[in-house]
Amino acid sequence: MRFLTKGLLLGLLALPALALPAGAQMPQGGTPGGGQGGTQGSPYGTPGNAPGGQPGQAVRPAPPPPRTLGPPAPGQAAIDLNLATVEELQLLPGIGPSRAAAIVTHRPYRSAEEVVSKASVPASVISDLRGRITTVQVNVNTATKRDMVSTLPGIGDARADAIIRGRPYARPEELVSKGGVPQAAFDRIRPAITLR
Repeated sequence: MRFLTKGLLLGLLALPALALPAGAQMPQGGTPGGGQGGTQGSPYGTPGNAPGGQPGQAVRPAPPPPRTLGPPAPGQAAIDLNLATVEELQLLPGIGPSRAAAIVTHRPYRSAEEVVSKASVPASVISDLRGRITTVQVNVNTATKRDMVSTLPGIGDARADAIIRGRPYARPEELVSKGGVPQAAFDRIRPAITLR
């Protein structure tokens, strides 16, 4: 009887060690969760206390939250609906691939509100994007060199000078023939060009 009691006590003392995964060592404190009360080593205490977990299973960390675009940082330009690429438009909350493609297809826009009627983007989405979006229109017949260089992608000092020398323009396409703007650059900036 004495041997049976000693055997049971030794068996009970060895149980926490049996609950450890293969190759794991008992942490200081004598419990698989470590420390006092089994609260270290796992956000749930011991591995067996994890939701849906089995004794001896490791707890997987929660996935990171999805990345969202916050308000623009001070000095950061808003995304221009007339010049942004499909990929840039998709950075905006509520604008997925199909809405971004529709925005590009129905350019130009004189205001953000036109996106609702022309590209079928819900008014609530546009309202939520206030401060993050803009619609740039550059009058190439009156704009300063600085305005063109700072606003139109692909237009540097030399091209802006050529545009100014070619004035006046009756049609935007004359920027290619009279203003010396390459066709690829013109195609990129066309939605932001106005003549009056």
